[in-house]
Amino acid sequence: MVFGEDDREPQSYHDMYNLKSVGIVVAGRYVGVGTLLMRGDIMVTSAHVIYDEFGKLRSREVIYFPDGNPKKKVRVDIDHFSVGNIRVKPGQMHNDWIILRLTKDVLANNTNQGFTSVGILPVTSLNFDQLKDNIVHVSFEFRRRPYRKLVNRKCHLHRKALGDMFWGIPSILLHDCDLGRRDNSGSPIVYFKGGRYYLVGLHQGGHKDFYGSDFNPVLNPNFAFGITKSFEKVAIEFLQGGSAAVSVD
Repeated sequence: MVFGEDDREPQSYHDMYNLKSVGIVVAGRYVGVGTLLMRGDIMVTSAHVIYDEFGKLRSREVIYFPDGNPKKKVRVDIDHFSVGNIRVKPGQMHNDWIILRLTKDVLANNTNQGFTSVGILPVTSLNFDQLKDNIVHVSFEFRRRPYRKLVNRKCHLHRKALGDMFWGIPSILLHDCDLGRRDNSGSPIVYFKGGRYYLVGLHQGGHKDFYGSDFNPVLNPNFAFGITKSFEKVAIEFLQGGSAAVSVD
């Protein structure tokens, strides 16, 4: 349910091709959103989608729904991973990200889909004003199948001030994107420039999901992990097969 004006849009033909890297990911009983970072066997999502609040892996495999389509679902084992925080919970909300290397390409049996990779763009104090009003958020409507991919081009990032929620955690961004359910954890916030999408954030949660009140940075924001230079460095090392990758075994 979305309260107030619903400014999300069903995906267009353009989005169906260029946002194919976004799908639904299931780990154990937890449902979230995963983005294929560079190719069909590298996925990024929120750490709490894969790990529970006790730091326990929810499952050694994930089920991926390309474009949210259950008919195309792929069950695949996790090979290696890099994670920012394995115990995301109240009081420990920082670095809520995980990069997974899967044992196979989840798009291998969906060759008619096409694929466009997503770049990485850290959010800094220098580029924040450029990004804040030019973001695209991708989420899913879960009330019917196939699940509808929704694209929101009318939401914004908000610069935090003293007293705002998560003021003390620099890696957390505040945003006002509409979300129907908490199942959209890990849903990407991207910046579009020069014909390419750049990942700038991963949605974590927020009171606005449930209560539908107006955005309030102190009491009622949605929040996301904002891509950091540290994440970018680890992602590059991980994709190159460096020491940042940890075996699931």
